[in-house]
Amino acid sequence: MIILLIAIFSSFSFKEKNSILGATNTDVQTGQDPSICMVDTECDGESTTGSEITGSVIQEVNSDNRVVAYFFWGDGCPHCAEEDPFLDSLKQKYPSLDVKMFETWYNKENAERFQQMAESFGTSVQGVPTTFIGNKYWVGFADYMKPEIEDYIEYCLENGCRN
Repeated sequence: MIILLIAIFSSFSFKEKNSILGATNTDVQTGQDPSICMVDTECDGESTTGSEITGSVIQEVNSDNRVVAYFFWGDGCPHCAEEDPFLDSLKQKYPSLDVKMFETWYNKENAERFQQMAESFGTSVQGVPTTFIGNKYWVGFADYMKPEIEDYIEYCLENGCRN
């Protein structure tokens, strides 16, 4: 019985686990996750969330094992500015990785595209940066996320993921 509960609990995302444990990723004063840049909000934090979503597929799995990362960012967002060179380094390391970048604060079409992408993952726009790869997405950015993102890219390159 204990093993079953541990298995179920381990399947929850970081944010869900913190919710179950009574912890929170939000800033007490602003009510915002401090690692997510919102329009007209200061951005200075470490915490982020990653979620795996199953369900509707944007495109079918790519047979040539190319991986597409969709990076939604805001001009002036410091966390976005941190993630950008990280994604560039991954593009250099993994030539089959394609990073599609969409600035959403000043580009209405990209903001609409962001909304559509979030809805296709069963979520809503929570802030930037947000990165979608395969069946996973990450809201915010911090150093501890780098290995998780890279490991998932490697997984997709080896096994195929939706693009």
